[in-house]
Amino acid sequence: MHHIMFDIDGTLVQSSKFDEKLYNEAIFEVLGHKIDTNWTKYQHITDSGILSQHLKSIGLYKETYELEQKVKDKFIRKTENYISENPVREILGASNFIEKLRNIENVSISIATGGWFETASMKLKSAGIDISEIP
Repeated sequence: MHHIMFDIDGTLVQSSKFDEKLYNEAIFEVLGHKIDTNWTKYQHITDSGILSQHLKSIGLYKETYELEQKVKDKFIRKTENYISENPVREILGASNFIEKLRNIENVSISIATGGWFETASMKLKSAGIDISEIP
């Protein structure tokens, strides 16, 4: 048995440029300041990990959950709006490759991402990549 795990941004879909821009905008709109975009400075390079570390670094320990939810909600809305006007494009051949792998008996596949589930699903759906039945 072989297992293949795919990342989303830059591997299955062309979303890195707008995704980072919208994420930064959402943080700015909720917190009123910019976040350090040198991602190597963060312990967990995920949407929630970066935001959590940033909030703690500026002393917002008690408000972390509430602010994280506000940023996440803002980011989801911004992503929905962006995708409605700019459909996401798959990386050439990604959907076809996944479908071929689904039909190989001794291969299992899964999707991994550092992004939030909601925005990840939106991007894949917009790009026409079916991930139903894929963990």
